[in-house]
Amino acid sequence: MEKQQVRIEKLVYGGEGLGRLGDGRSVFVPFVLPGEMVMVEITEEKQRYARGEAVSWVEMSEKRIAPPCPYFADCGGCHYQHMAYGDQIETKLEIVKDLFSRNAAIDDIPLRVVELSDKEYHYRNAVRLHVADDGTLGFLQQGSNLLVPVADCLLVKGHLQKFLKQFTLSAEDSINAVEFRWDSTDEVMIIVDSDDTTPPEVSIDFTGSIVHQSPAGQVVLAGSESQIFSVGDYDFVVSAGSFFQANLPMAERMVAFLESRVPDVADGTLFDLYCGVGLFSRFFAERFGKVVGIEQSPSAVADFVVNLDAFDHIEIYEGAVEAILPGIAETPDVVIVDPPRSGLAGLVVDWLAERQVPWIAYVSCDPATLARDVKRLVRQGYRLEEVAFFDQFPQTYHVETISILHR
Repeated sequence: MEKQQVRIEKLVYGGEGLGRLGDGRSVFVPFVLPGEMVMVEITEEKQRYARGEAVSWVEMSEKRIAPPCPYFADCGGCHYQHMAYGDQIETKLEIVKDLFSRNAAIDDIPLRVVELSDKEYHYRNAVRLHVADDGTLGFLQQGSNLLVPVADCLLVKGHLQKFLKQFTLSAEDSINAVEFRWDSTDEVMIIVDSDDTTPPEVSIDFTGSIVHQSPAGQVVLAGSESQIFSVGDYDFVVSAGSFFQANLPMAERMVAFLESRVPDVADGTLFDLYCGVGLFSRFFAERFGKVVGIEQSPSAVADFVVNLDAFDHIEIYEGAVEAILPGIAETPDVVIVDPPRSGLAGLVVDWLAERQVPWIAYVSCDPATLARDVKRLVRQGYRLEEVAFFDQFPQTYHVETISILHR
């Protein structure tokens, strides 16, 4: 394959470094640092850009550090272990600013809050491992479908290594993935995904729950179908099929930020869009006259009902936000949105603008789609008042933010 010497200009969203080939095209290279001169082997060619791998270093950055994980640069889980934590934060903030500049034409974003993770490692309460045909567990290699067997993961709380040693799968079972999830009491749940509707043979030498997920639905093989996660003063029931925050201390800080910013409207209405199991709704249930949640996941909706059962002024709709919103006549005083990485559908942006919702909190896990949506909202009369940064996932390129918009 062709090789070229490339100077890395900066890191971009996605965890790659950006450089220029001899013909002027951009080339994206993982596991490099700004300023480094690397010999790049081209692995993918497009008309306007290319991708490659660094095969040798001509000049290495003084900021490069030795990654503590033996699987780094092989498995696809981490992107920044070769950087000190402070440099990771600086990089992520620059990426957020750059995306707002390019995608939203906002050069000076009101970034006033930067919350760092208490832990650089061992912060995740969940990990999803893929399964090879022989039952071996591992992560998919960066940029491919090749499985990298692992004995541990430094991002995961607890002792994954101990659990993996005591957990066995039968090679005959058609299992696609296995998720380990620890709740706030450190009880472990193992979620086994397969295409086969017949429950697999799974053995464990420790106390925990096992849930089998297949096209036929969920079957509890051992223990309970749900766990309890605590955020602040509240406990949340989270079933095997529901999503919850993987870094609970950072989730508490996000909630605290919203509590300090969301206006009190005792007789008003709050819409919680993409509400999940009701994390934000629970914290604001006593501050609004009415709370309306919309969530597509049936499992999360069922958990929402349990978690908000004590309140009579709560409504929950099951379905896609863009499908449910047009059928609701009421205009809320405050809206919290927490969409997937794809961001808000155009219909949702238009609905918010047409109803002239006065106050929006946008919780985002993708700064690129966030900037795109903020641009749409600003065009329709909103002002970006504040952006807060929360480092939910150290050692990775992932970025979590909350943006406040008024009109």
